[in-house]
Amino acid sequence: MDDLIGRTFGGLELQEEIGPGLYKAHDTKSLRWLVVKVLTISSSSGTVDETVRSRFRDQTQALMALTHRNILTILDYGEEGEYAFQVMDYMPGGSLQDRLQPDQPFNWEQTLTIVVPISKALTVAHRAGIIHRDLKPSKILFSKDDLPVLANFELIQLDTRQDGTVVGADMYRMTYYAPERIQEGEADARSDIFSLALVLYETLAGRLPYNADSTFDLLLARVTDSPLPISAANPAVPPVLDPVLDKALARQPNDRYQTMEQFSQALLEARNQLGQPAKAGGWIASKEDTAVGKRAVNRRLETKIVLSLIATGQQIYVGNEAEIIVGRASKKASLPNPDIDLGPFGGRQGGVSRKHGRLLRIDNRWFVEDLNSTNGTQVNGIKMPPRQTTALHQGDNLRFGQIELKVDLREEK
Repeated sequence: MDDLIGRTFGGLELQEEIGPGLYKAHDTKSLRWLVVKVLTISSSSGTVDETVRSRFRDQTQALMALTHRNILTILDYGEEGEYAFQVMDYMPGGSLQDRLQPDQPFNWEQTLTIVVPISKALTVAHRAGIIHRDLKPSKILFSKDDLPVLANFELIQLDTRQDGTVVGADMYRMTYYAPERIQEGEADARSDIFSLALVLYETLAGRLPYNADSTFDLLLARVTDSPLPISAANPAVPPVLDPVLDKALARQPNDRYQTMEQFSQALLEARNQLGQPAKAGGWIASKEDTAVGKRAVNRRLETKIVLSLIATGQQIYVGNEAEIIVGRASKKASLPNPDIDLGPFGGRQGGVSRKHGRLLRIDNRWFVEDLNSTNGTQVNGIKMPPRQTTALHQGDNLRFGQIELKVDLREEK
């Protein structure tokens, strides 16, 4: 693409190229930084390729209609001459690629805090008929408060073959492609599953799951070899993640999870299983698990839990007591009231029991337990068995009856 620095698109002057076709621009009206993604829509003859233009425009409009906090919002779309462009928010937290270092894996909690929300975002996109096609660590960005955000869908599938061969620049771009994309160039939801599984694997192991000396060998290995089990690449990874990754990284699409929702559900179930405290027979990672884990844990900090109503964003509780009862207060003065009373927030109509559930702080980590409530307790859409604790993580969706709350975990001295 031509050097577009200094050109104006949608009233925004492109000031810095931050990636292929991606430019940083400052909006003088809102006084904030934005990103402009520019695509050439002209053919080799210099005329506008109507097929490329209409597909890019239609899929951009479909993407603009998506509302998910882990999908980067497209603010505007336009066309100027031989170019079409999108305008998006600028993510100051950089990308996952920026944070990955060779042989320095994240621990499982840090990894799933990133990958699970991205899997949910892709579930929403797939339901709308949108495939990412180019999922890799550089496409997972972070907001200023470290929220992982999926960006830069490849709405136009670019040609990767010339007379049956793959050229060098394309090899690098195909590092996270599924085997069927390498062989045939086709992509569907299962291709995105494979790519996200590669991101998950690399984040947990500090490396990709194939032994290869070159980019070409890496592509060939993906087509012919089974990946090294994650627990063999990094013994600190709990074995419950082995079958999840083995299935998601199957060479044949029919052997993988068939929908992103299934993959996301498997990740959530693994995370919930890993989050069980020791008394429940679960596996808990210690700060010695990985180098990243050592840096991440600071015993001088206490983790407070903050709960906000998802419907309104209203903050209704902040605390760090060892046990917090959640329910609905009684009018009888003789009965004890819960620590968190959901009655004023529609708890009665929402089916919240008097003593619905409780929050537990164990070793500076938060768990939730359903106390045999009438209408149940859910974590991220999964209903909990009564009297079984489940670990809570930053940004989780917690539901008591029909009342939905967002979990915010804050470390304070």
